[in-house]
Amino acid sequence: MKKHKFIIWLVLGIIAIVALLFIISNQTDSEKNDNKNVAIVKDFKEITSIKVLADKKVELKKESDQWRLQGVGREQNNEKVSHFVETMQGLQGVEANVKPNEVSLQFPEVTVVFADEDGDKQRVSVGQTNVNGDKYYIEHHETETIYLVDRTDIETIPLNVNSLLDNQIISINAKELEKIDIENGTETIQLRNDSPFTERESLAHISGWYMYQPYKSVYSVAFSKMEAILGGLEGLTKTQVVEDATKLGKTDFKITFQAKDQSETLLIGEPAANQQYYAKLEGEDEVFTVTTEALEPYSHPSFDLIDHFVHILPLNAVKELKIQSNEYHWTVLGEHKRSEDEEETESSFIINDKPIRLIDWREAYQTLAGLTFDEVVEDLPQEMERELMIQYTADTDQEQDPTYSLEFLSMDDKYFALNKNNEGIDFIIEKDKVYQALEALANVLP
Repeated sequence: MKKHKFIIWLVLGIIAIVALLFIISNQTDSEKNDNKNVAIVKDFKEITSIKVLADKKVELKKESDQWRLQGVGREQNNEKVSHFVETMQGLQGVEANVKPNEVSLQFPEVTVVFADEDGDKQRVSVGQTNVNGDKYYIEHHETETIYLVDRTDIETIPLNVNSLLDNQIISINAKELEKIDIENGTETIQLRNDSPFTERESLAHISGWYMYQPYKSVYSVAFSKMEAILGGLEGLTKTQVVEDATKLGKTDFKITFQAKDQSETLLIGEPAANQQYYAKLEGEDEVFTVTTEALEPYSHPSFDLIDHFVHILPLNAVKELKIQSNEYHWTVLGEHKRSEDEEETESSFIINDKPIRLIDWREAYQTLAGLTFDEVVEDLPQEMERELMIQYTADTDQEQDPTYSLEFLSMDDKYFALNKNNEGIDFIIEKDKVYQALEALANVLP
């Protein structure tokens, strides 16, 4: 009796092992029919419509040999669209000997419908992955055939239109930009690349961009800051499109990018989750999110964006330098002989008809040219006396060379208020720094 039960249990065990091996074989080695890859979508050249049915519907139509997304208000990313279509055209797989309910194909979550001009359709549904995870089971409904297809091919199927849209927010190229206006709720900052200086003077302004607002005078934008602003255009991308447009909220922060014949304004609204902000383009309905990191180059206060030099004029462009104070009365004259391409300049300077040693003068002038203001002006005394005046006349080969005046008004024992070109006072500067620069000049003047 015991022997009979043992035989029965042995037979059942063998049956269970065989069944298990059969299941595993279907999952891992169901690539029958000599493991031959076959094209899944037939006569693809005749296909004129592709619809992806998932959580969201994605529809493409062939128009004059170009595939175009339907029902979208943004530019498609042609590279992504082409990649998807070409992948579907070349879609191949190995026939698998499984039933739909064994590989999640009875109620598929993703189906791609291919149709031609006559309305004839081919439907391809996506099931689960195989045991190795490198292939998907898919079913061609019209031929009732199930295939194993490379995972990378199936994962090109877009589950929403955003996957095929161009997520770049600003379409203007950095090289085309002429002006950027930043309104951050506190101040309006205007950056432009048209120089207020002559070409020879502009060589000293490395970034090539200038701040026209909010200050009374125009100042050079710092190279590193401008590099981040222009380079940041590519980083301004939509991380997610938001269905609820009310999440945008107030748009106290906006950035306008302007080229010669084009202008685009980005409106930034309320904070979103995961270090992001809600945003939209002015004139459009779509609301999306953008990362805080992408907005960082445009979020600096004006004072942090500019070079803080009192005045930038290269030594080989100084035609005349006048300095007048109670202690100093200097007029330095410069003469410059330039090569035809102006890459080489031979300069000499005199004061009271006496030559100045160029090597010493160059070093002392760098101290003067390197003067930087310290703070934005706030409360000014009602009365201030001029303690120092510095005037630069630039050598520009124009009919009338430009002259720039720097008036240093005494606020107290520590600070000057700086009035540039009689345009008004923007900044203050420590007196000690100014007088140290003047002492450096005094040490080399004959």
